[in-house]
Amino acid sequence: MLNDSARSRWQGLTICVLVGMLLAVSGYAQDGTVSHEGLEVSVSHLERGIIAPLGDCPLGENIVRGVIAPGTNDTEFVTVHLDFKVLPDYRPIDWPRPFIHDVNGRMYRTAQTFGEMNRDPEFSCNFSFRVPVGMAVKEMLVDEGVALDLTAHDQ
Repeated sequence: MLNDSARSRWQGLTICVLVGMLLAVSGYAQDGTVSHEGLEVSVSHLERGIIAPLGDCPLGENIVRGVIAPGTNDTEFVTVHLDFKVLPDYRPIDWPRPFIHDVNGRMYRTAQTFGEMNRDPEFSCNFSFRVPVGMAVKEMLVDEGVALDLTAHDQ
């Protein structure tokens, strides 16, 4: 039987281990990595600005790049940077044009589309969305039922 001092240390150690496990699980959940159709997708970061680049995702043979401006003082761009990893079970499909939702559920579309996804084993790209200045974003939908949480990246 353990004495009170040893029992207290054991309980303290148990609590530390449980807290560490909870922190590890919550960090994994906030990672936001999603596997879908043979691709692993995660949000790298989010930027806001009045000018946003337009390009292929992933970078392709289209050498024409664009830059867009919001047009009014009450709008800005939210640019979502994504990281992709092609998994062994990947099969080419046509992904729809992504969109984002704000915290009120309103949808915002982009002019950009997905291209050939299997050129490189890993790649990064971004999508820009015109939104009201300061609008809090909630999620980005990359395919039907596949959402990436943006709340942790929108600081």
